[in-house]
Amino acid sequence: MDIIYLARTTTPEEFEQALRERADKIKRALELFKGALSIQEIHEGIDVCFRNATSLCADAGLLIAHERWPRSFALSISALEEVGKVIVLHSMVEIPKSRPKVWKQHWQEARNHSIKTLYGRTRIWHDELYSQIGAQASKDRLDEKLTERLRQGGLYVDFDHEDREWRIPNEITKEMAIQEHSQADASLAQLSYYRQRGLFNIEWMQRRAEICSPIYDNYDDVPANGTDRSKFFVELHELRRCFFRELVDQGILDRMLPV
Repeated sequence: MDIIYLARTTTPEEFEQALRERADKIKRALELFKGALSIQEIHEGIDVCFRNATSLCADAGLLIAHERWPRSFALSISALEEVGKVIVLHSMVEIPKSRPKVWKQHWQEARNHSIKTLYGRTRIWHDELYSQIGAQASKDRLDEKLTERLRQGGLYVDFDHEDREWRIPNEITKEMAIQEHSQADASLAQLSYYRQRGLFNIEWMQRRAEICSPIYDNYDDVPANGTDRSKFFVELHELRRCFFRELVDQGILDRMLPV
């Protein structure tokens, strides 16, 4: 309802109450969800992330066609993030609903720009490497701000304190935009390939939960550091190997051939 119309047609008390209700509604809408999802909700989330990544990549292609290099560059990175978010969502099926700390940790990963882009870039849709997701990415191996700075560099003006000059989006070149779009397009194509083969079907996600979630019988959450963290990921990797071996045997995933 239009705020001016509301002010004209209600008493001052009613108007103030309506404003408070609207503010509360906006505040609730902006709160980040950190809780558990059902397998059905994860399945739906993967589907909408895939469709959004497809749309972002297509828009980036249109911008390239119109020589809008910086905006295309930014949208291609965003598309890669959505591909990476699919990987994070897929791993959520392993978490029991009774482990709120683990859910919170995974939601933090799902909203981390660098981790999502890392997953999207590596295109880890085969057995051995994909089964290690979660053990590979750590804060000490990532510049968490680099990718987001690059993405924002395609959108916003900023000041470079070292060179003492303004940076503008036009500094993103044609070659950078085309390369980033090709990366996003390739990652999305591979995601689509395994999606069509049934990797994200509910029955396979339920199977992943059956095999991998028992690790939390021994852990309340993911250990933050030290020997316990290493032990946790070694055990989780072994469980995931069992799951992904089934996927390979059923022709869902390709086996990673030794180099």
